[in-house]
Amino acid sequence: APGVTVANVSEVFDHYEEGSFEPVFADATTLGNTQALSANYRRLRYVRIGSLVHISGYIGLDSLGSMTSSNGIYLRGLPFTVAGNIPGSGDGFYRVPVHLGLVYGVQISQTTLLSQIEGDLQYGTTYMTIRKRSVINTNISMTENLTVGEFSNNGFFTMSAQYVCQ
Repeated sequence: APGVTVANVSEVFDHYEEGSFEPVFADATTLGNTQALSANYRRLRYVRIGSLVHISGYIGLDSLGSMTSSNGIYLRGLPFTVAGNIPGSGDGFYRVPVHLGLVYGVQISQTTLLSQIEGDLQYGTTYMTIRKRSVINTNISMTENLTVGEFSNNGFFTMSAQYVCQ
């Protein structure tokens, strides 16, 4: 910006990193049952610039394994811990826009037809809660967890999200 000077370059650009990570699906935020992602759809990429992390890639399952059908589904193993204390973000979590494309094998129940999928990240964690929201009634602000049973064997989707890390 005009008129702004920086005495130290590290104040402008203090961290850059890129790489890949292999998260797992789980039916609980901790403990619970986990299932490795499909061999064809398990490697996600990340780019970290400063404290902003961008993740993207294909996510899919060959099998639901021993995950409990009625439990919510979580993506555990994000590359960096989610930062907290973001102004105006509520109690302990903030909604992160998750772009989904090429969704296959997600069977959302009849009560939430025309749903959008989104992710919630909680402060101090490395997991994403995958949620659904009805877009029929735009006055409803509540969302529900997408359940293991709504994500089928051989289901997959592409994903892109950004979050602030610690």
